[in-house]
Amino acid sequence: MDIDILDTMMLGYTKVLVLKYWFIIVSGRFHMKKIAFSLLSIIMLVAMTLPIASVPVLAQPSSWPGDTQWMYPANCYSDPAGDENPAQLDLIGNDTIGPAVYYYFDTVNGYAFFRERVEGNPSGPGKFAQNSWVVLFDLPVPGNYEYLLSLNGGKPEKVQLWNNTVKDYLVWDPILKDTAEQLLQEYSTDTYARIVPDGTGHYFVDWAINLTDLTSLGIDANTTMYFCTSADANNYNKDYLDCYGPDLAILEKSEAWVSLANKTYNVSYIVCNEGAAAPAGASNTTITIDGIDVLEDPVPELAAGVCYNSTVGPFTMSGTNDTIMV
Repeated sequence: MDIDILDTMMLGYTKVLVLKYWFIIVSGRFHMKKIAFSLLSIIMLVAMTLPIASVPVLAQPSSWPGDTQWMYPANCYSDPAGDENPAQLDLIGNDTIGPAVYYYFDTVNGYAFFRERVEGNPSGPGKFAQNSWVVLFDLPVPGNYEYLLSLNGGKPEKVQLWNNTVKDYLVWDPILKDTAEQLLQEYSTDTYARIVPDGTGHYFVDWAINLTDLTSLGIDANTTMYFCTSADANNYNKDYLDCYGPDLAILEKSEAWVSLANKTYNVSYIVCNEGAAAPAGASNTTITIDGIDVLEDPVPELAAGVCYNSTVGPFTMSGTNDTIMV
């Protein structure tokens, strides 16, 4: 019996006010005026050398990860150029120029860093173009995301941490716009974000967050992360890595006699979603015998890494052999 398996892809200096004491006693006026100016100079000097204490400030760019410190997802880091517009939202990465996405959790200095390589210049009227570069955090159950960290190039420009309170399945093709609803934290892009030429004619968009703001939510370097770009700060509705899409494949197919005398048999198969992240929506498997489609068998929605087993039939052999394709 000839068997052929068809794989389906779904896929603040401080101004000091010094009172100038002008006395009516003329003999002391000039002397007191000189003292007032001397005190003003001393107070100004002290005020200008005092450290400014305000919101926590991220270390200057020299403290960003070095080239050898950045990490990238081991099995999912590539994306072709030209699959998204505008170019500053088009992720690009391959084995020649390097990965499209990176991250680094600095447990010594207490920051988490994220990086995306994009095709076009991400600068804009402020520091950044009015778009967003985002990473989703998926925990603890695969198939949706709990938190979103974005570099928001809109007004005002901020690095923002969002909570996805109303969750939906992570569907990439067509992309499902599951918006995060609750803003948890934000940081200034003056110190928490930057643009760096990548050396290959493209650009890196880098952004960061205080590490404790992530670890307090259960997020660390081992958390499943999805890197994307977006038109909005709390969404992921533009580009994403190709490997995030669902990938349905028939992994096994077999036949078993129901009645040898009557030449009837059943067909069994196993279909799995081998995609790295996304669930596959409900679909159909087609049973083809001798080139003719004889049955459409419904397959339910499958989360990433989940398989479905089915047995269909019986079918009657048309001659001495049947060629069966699933």
